[in-house]
Amino acid sequence: MKKISLIAVPVLLLALSFFAGCSDSTDNPVAATTKYGSVYLSTTPVGAHVWMNGVLTSYVTPVRIDSLDVSRTYNFAFTLTAYDSVALTAYTPRENQLDTLKQTLSGWIVTFTSDTIWEYNSSGKSGLSLNLGTVLSVSSANTSTVDLFYSSDYYKMITASNKLTRTTWFKVGAAASLTDGVASSVKDASWTDRFSDTPGNYVFAYDQDKHYSKIIVTSRGGGSTGKPAWVILKWLYNKKVDNTTF
Repeated sequence: MKKISLIAVPVLLLALSFFAGCSDSTDNPVAATTKYGSVYLSTTPVGAHVWMNGVLTSYVTPVRIDSLDVSRTYNFAFTLTAYDSVALTAYTPRENQLDTLKQTLSGWIVTFTSDTIWEYNSSGKSGLSLNLGTVLSVSSANTSTVDLFYSSDYYKMITASNKLTRTTWFKVGAAASLTDGVASSVKDASWTDRFSDTPGNYVFAYDQDKHYSKIIVTSRGGGSTGKPAWVILKWLYNKKVDNTTF
């Protein structure tokens, strides 16, 4: 019987260990290093909330967002009260780069200031179109356009349906600043067909086309005490049907 050298045993075990280690190397590759980029988001107007991949974040524009994985694609969206939401899709960051994305938001609140609105029965124009922001004559030619007019009988702003066809309803608000952010209440049976020509609190309006406005009398004059000849109005017009936001 041949004898196995005791010295050969450790050498054999060492060799087996070496080859085993080589065979396992593919199971433990070195982890790939993640690469990042940054983006600067800005909107006009500022203050829009930022959504990222369908999730509302805590970011508000303008804002810089860092540590964006360059191997991923990001979808951003912006939301702001009284503005249409806007989506920016398929943005891919670049390694160690700062990209800038700018977006102008489209608002649905329009601000108007009227020309002089003369009392009815005068030689001037007495009617007003809320969506056009235009002072018009109270005549059959404008029957589908005039929303309200300045009455010389009551010295109030009155729904056009008193003389023409379009009906507008009114509700006096609790403050005098058009930009206070207060929304209109929903039109109900408590709304009336006229409001005072005296400067004071704003008045909410609901027109024939189901749009809300927020109106204030800025000035009046001419005529005699208690019977002015003209008024000037300023108002916010909401382009969204049945939307009460201001």
